[in-house]
Amino acid sequence: MTLEREKIVPHLKVTGRTAWLYPCAGTVFSVKEVVEAFCHVLARNEQKIVEHNWVDTVPPFLEKPLFMSFEVKDSEGIPAERSGARSAYMKEKTMKLKGCRPKPGVEFPTWDLEFGVENAVTGKTGFGILSAENIMREILAFCFFEKYKIGILQNPLCVFEYAEGGYCLVLEKPKDERTEGNLNFFGLTIRDVIYIKFLEKKFGITVLEKDVTFEGIDQDWYAEQKSTILISMNFNGGFRGILNSNLGNDILYKDNLYICDFDTFKVVEIPENPSFEFLKYFSLWCFVELFKTSPPVWDYLDLEGIPREKAVKMLQKSFFENSSTGKCYKEQFFVEVEKRGWDKKLMEKALEAAAQTEVYYQILLDSVLNSEVLKKSYNPEMGIYALH
Repeated sequence: MTLEREKIVPHLKVTGRTAWLYPCAGTVFSVKEVVEAFCHVLARNEQKIVEHNWVDTVPPFLEKPLFMSFEVKDSEGIPAERSGARSAYMKEKTMKLKGCRPKPGVEFPTWDLEFGVENAVTGKTGFGILSAENIMREILAFCFFEKYKIGILQNPLCVFEYAEGGYCLVLEKPKDERTEGNLNFFGLTIRDVIYIKFLEKKFGITVLEKDVTFEGIDQDWYAEQKSTILISMNFNGGFRGILNSNLGNDILYKDNLYICDFDTFKVVEIPENPSFEFLKYFSLWCFVELFKTSPPVWDYLDLEGIPREKAVKMLQKSFFENSSTGKCYKEQFFVEVEKRGWDKKLMEKALEAAAQTEVYYQILLDSVLNSEVLKKSYNPEMGIYALH
């Protein structure tokens, strides 16, 4: 799929934090109504998870759908903070409107990996809105986290259906600011990093720490917290999918770490005695999510002319030697394997097989700065990620 960045990027390049919410045509549904209408889009095992005693009500001031704009209209809008470029956050009411910026005719890229498949598939979805399935998967994640007693920082309240198409999910959420704003790159350019790593390796010195850290957050604490969340989620069958596993989807609230963004969340059933085939794809999903959600490591690898199998080993070595989260997760991963009585050697072979897949390699490439990624890079101004 050719990504038409020129059509998407102008809608993403918004400045400032302020946005305004205005009423528009459409319908407001309670969570109970939405679950009853769209539960069928989930797999059978997932449908059982969303069986919940939902309250069939909508907050009084949300009786009409709202949409987000960055312009002050003639009528007075409700002030809010933008969350990325497609969602809004009402800080005083501690509510997030996820997918409240419909732009008919504009599409956003998706990247999906099905369980049991080795290659991810690209697709498109409406810009600034959620689909019925996206809504249900956010609700599924809430129920899943509640079921397994994993901390979650959002609670579904109601859903807007816009007259021109698409949905918005309203969430109760005490904080929406992501930890991505605290990543400390020391103002270094890619050229700087490559030169520093060259000097380090030539003279056996250390200038940069092993991986990128967050200002004000202890690196070891973060790695432990993040790994514990992921292990609890993954080993109960929960996965956010490639794009929602983005490093930016972390929130620090009252000295606790939470993860967010679940509109592609899926739950697979975990067998008691898993086969090699299951373990291969299970470990693939686990480590793809790990790579996507871990801070990048301070390293540079020249992969020019290196065979794929050797390149994977080089990338793995650098990542697991330097990534605090990577090392912590992998250690907890095999502790959990032993707890469940799974065959450790079989799991190691399954992980080796997973590492040979195309998607494993492609995601791992983004974890360690390397020549392969730089060759395919584009002007940063054409990036399609907006800070939250």
